[in-house]
Amino acid sequence: TAFDTMAGVFHQRLQGVNLPLQQLHLPYSFRSAPVILQLVDALFVGQEKAGFSPREHHQAFRTALPGRVDLWPLVPKTAGAEPPPWSNAKEHTVPRPPAKVLAEQVATFIQDLIHSEETIPVTTDDGTIRRRAIRPEDVLILVQRRSDLFTEIITACKTKRLPIAGKDRLKLAAELAVKDLVALLRFLATPADDLSLAETLKSPIFGWNEQQLFALAHHRPPGCSLGQALQNQASRYPETVTILEDLRNKIDYLRPYELLERILTRHGARQRLMGRLGPEAEDGIDALLGQALAYETAEIPSLLGFLLWATTDALEVKRQLSEASNMVRVMTVHGAKGLEAPIVILPDTIVQKKAPSSDQLVSTDCGILLWNTKAGDQPDCLRQAVAQQRQKEQEEHLRLLYVAISRAQTWLIVAGAGESKEEAKNWYNYMNEGIQQVADAVSAGEIQGIAVQHVQQEKADDPSGEIVRLSCGDWSAPERQQDDQRSGQQPSLPSHLLHPPQRQQQPVAEPEAIKPSELDGDKALPGEAGLDQDLAKARGTAIHRLLEILPCISPAVWQDVAAQLLHQCLHEYHQFSESERDAMVQEAVDVLSAPDLARVFAEDALAEVGFSVTVAGRLMQGVMDRVVVRPDKV
Repeated sequence: TAFDTMAGVFHQRLQGVNLPLQQLHLPYSFRSAPVILQLVDALFVGQEKAGFSPREHHQAFRTALPGRVDLWPLVPKTAGAEPPPWSNAKEHTVPRPPAKVLAEQVATFIQDLIHSEETIPVTTDDGTIRRRAIRPEDVLILVQRRSDLFTEIITACKTKRLPIAGKDRLKLAAELAVKDLVALLRFLATPADDLSLAETLKSPIFGWNEQQLFALAHHRPPGCSLGQALQNQASRYPETVTILEDLRNKIDYLRPYELLERILTRHGARQRLMGRLGPEAEDGIDALLGQALAYETAEIPSLLGFLLWATTDALEVKRQLSEASNMVRVMTVHGAKGLEAPIVILPDTIVQKKAPSSDQLVSTDCGILLWNTKAGDQPDCLRQAVAQQRQKEQEEHLRLLYVAISRAQTWLIVAGAGESKEEAKNWYNYMNEGIQQVADAVSAGEIQGIAVQHVQQEKADDPSGEIVRLSCGDWSAPERQQDDQRSGQQPSLPSHLLHPPQRQQQPVAEPEAIKPSELDGDKALPGEAGLDQDLAKARGTAIHRLLEILPCISPAVWQDVAAQLLHQCLHEYHQFSESERDAMVQEAVDVLSAPDLARVFAEDALAEVGFSVTVAGRLMQGVMDRVVVRPDKV
């Protein structure tokens, strides 16, 4: 492995400076129960090339933690009768795919665990082992790839109304609900797009049938668009026309997110889409809304721009299921690295790594790329390269299995759907052999503390299904947590949320506050210099600024600071000459230097103090230029 390779590199480098490489082993596992670790050791015996050293055996840090490993029987592939000829009108029932059957079994199993108050031993924060009711967040379902089984499990769980986090990755443009919403947005952006309108009308958003769409499109006059034909027959389809007109009137004023929310909530598209496509449509809808918000933070929120940005095939939404709160999680094994859960279910165990196909590049040990051909046409060097690549992929397949098993804390469940030959190198056969090895060692007395059981599980699809179980410890021995609540119990709502709100009286508007700066009348009167009102106000504001700032600084720098302040205050008024500005500064200096006003401009005086008082029953607010606080008065 890469770790062994780097260890050899460091060992050679340290030898150059006469320092030994200290290789420390970490045998203890702080996560899994002893029975799970015992199975791991039995599984990977003789797999040194895959990185599993025979010297390293797993030891459970929590030896008293009860645990289980269940191997469910395979769901067989049902061979149905051949379909009758198309001319035969007899009803033909197609057998359900094994993936669908297994998905329903997994969903039923989880539902029974949660609603039957089944308990599970867990390690608390203080290190003690207690029992508590199983929660949805305790279940982690791991698959090797996002195949049909992946989707069927999510669908089955949502059908049974289990809280499930949904897909960890979504190709936004491939979701059916997203396609319907995007078709509606395309028509709103381009009313002449007949295809988008037809897709929208046939979607669950409006629910038209084929006959309605044909009648509208076929009987329109030449050159008439589908949207215009719909407008001409508004009396026949009033609800559809009303919704489309409302949305078209809003597209110039609403951002893409707001427009989508209006479609989904105000016009009921969310309810219709989920009613037709099932609960799994909610993931795509929510992801589209999330992308609309993300688009608006990075781009100008235009409808056409959002359509181009959101409908690209490469747009894949990644969701952090590790942060899902009290929900069943379904994800790939690669995405589960670093995670853990009390219950881990592995349903996707029949997948087998295939040899590199023809017309594919194969890499040799020297890094040379060879073009693969059919097996009968391969030269020796290519045949050897193909065998080496197949071996590397199989080793990676085993390492991935180790990751999947080691995510489980207490209960590991292994299942599969389809056909599996005994010689096939898939996870199900590996797990079956490993469990059998542990069972044989228990029978021979080589392993203590593990029990082997055959549990009869009654299922509608497989009434004779038998589960092989390895277990350690007493599952019901740990004391139950005192604050444990049933996992399916929802908190009670406050009483005020159960009744409609009472209509409140319209509050009486309070009178507006009096502000001296907003009183009527002229704010400045023409002076002897003949300045108009705007210039007079600008001159007064500049001198006021000087009287505010200059008392706070040394008189030695008054002239320099005053020049800078006037430049800031009068930068838009070029009518004032240098002599006029000097006169303003001198006027301010004369006021500041007046002996009678020394107390007003002293260092302890306050400048620009806001006030709020009540005068004749009305509020007055303003700012006082200077405030002098004395012990007896202000």
